[in-house]
Amino acid sequence: MQNPFGKRLSPAVKYWIFLIGIITVIFAVIFGSFTASFLHLSPEEQVIVEQLFNKLIPFPFIGSIILVAFICTMVSLLFRYYIIPVLRMAEQTRLITAANPEYRIVPEGAREMVMLADVINESADAFQKLQNEVDEKIYRSGLALKEERNRLAALMSELPYGVVVCNLDGKVMLYNRKALDMLNEEETQDDGGAIGLGRSIFGVLERDPLVHALEVMNHAFEQDQLKPALGLMTKLCGQRFIRVNMAPVTNDTNGKRTLSGFVLSLEDITGEI
Repeated sequence: MQNPFGKRLSPAVKYWIFLIGIITVIFAVIFGSFTASFLHLSPEEQVIVEQLFNKLIPFPFIGSIILVAFICTMVSLLFRYYIIPVLRMAEQTRLITAANPEYRIVPEGAREMVMLADVINESADAFQKLQNEVDEKIYRSGLALKEERNRLAALMSELPYGVVVCNLDGKVMLYNRKALDMLNEEETQDDGGAIGLGRSIFGVLERDPLVHALEVMNHAFEQDQLKPALGLMTKLCGQRFIRVNMAPVTNDTNGKRTLSGFVLSLEDITGEI
């Protein structure tokens, strides 16, 4: 979509177009009025006016010059104290919102323009203060989350069995070293089932038992029945058998618990079978 023609003109060009237009209109009205009045005179009156032409013309002409000078002065003041400051203020406001939140508008122009610039600067200060507070909260929350994650990772590393945390889609979100050693054996990797963050747990463990356990948990939550954990047995893509305990990860939404993921505890029982 093309911009209107006026948007491509600078304030100086608009100023001169405005002045030339006003001057043209003033002289056109004066000349048109004089011509129309002259044509409505009788021939005898036209002869008299022609004789007085040199005495009558200078005064309207001088008056027109004074009127044009006055209008040009007023238009110049209008552009200097209102139009140009508004345009600059718009550019500086766009700079604050799009590129540099710390930039502030330089007040200029009429008193009303200075007041408007002060209001915009105060709003920018308030917005930046709020943004800094939000950034600080996000930073602190990130640090707290990182600390909790490190604590959880340290705790999981001490567990005697493997632990894998997944979302509802089965994507691995977290796991400990024991689970990594258990699931990333050479025969499993040959089948393309290596465990990793963001990868699917269904590529490592049999899908059907896990899906069935999730369906049971979902049904239990729909019936408001507590299912703290489910035990099942599955095998890797290779030949090893794993005892799996599945525990739900829940969210509280509007006072109602919903399933958001699951935690698997893994124990190798191949030697028991």
